[in-house]
Amino acid sequence: MRIIIFIAMMALAASTTRAEIKAQANTRPVLSIPAKPELGVTTTNQVHLSRKHPHIICSGIAVQTVTTRNPLQLINPFAPAAYGSGEANTLRNPLSGRPEGLKLFSIGF
Repeated sequence: MRIIIFIAMMALAASTTRAEIKAQANTRPVLSIPAKPELGVTTTNQVHLSRKHPHIICSGIAVQTVTTRNPLQLINPFAPAAYGSGEANTLRNPLSGRPEGLKLFSIGF
């Protein structure tokens, strides 16, 4: 019985081998230039407008932590949408679009 199972496993392993694809000789190499992502305006989760200076906007993780009722919900992956998305506090490279850092505190004019 063990020999039959062993032979069946070997036959299955042999049948699932990958076929090699032959490269054509007349193909030219393709230059891979990363496409520039579209730069768009993103909204922040929670912004704080100063009463004394209404044209100044404060945002970031620190502002979101101070203004929310339950700050532990900000690190909860199953938190309701009312607590916002972490994407608004992520800094991204404008050319590649990869995340590079977090926005702790930001002042906008």
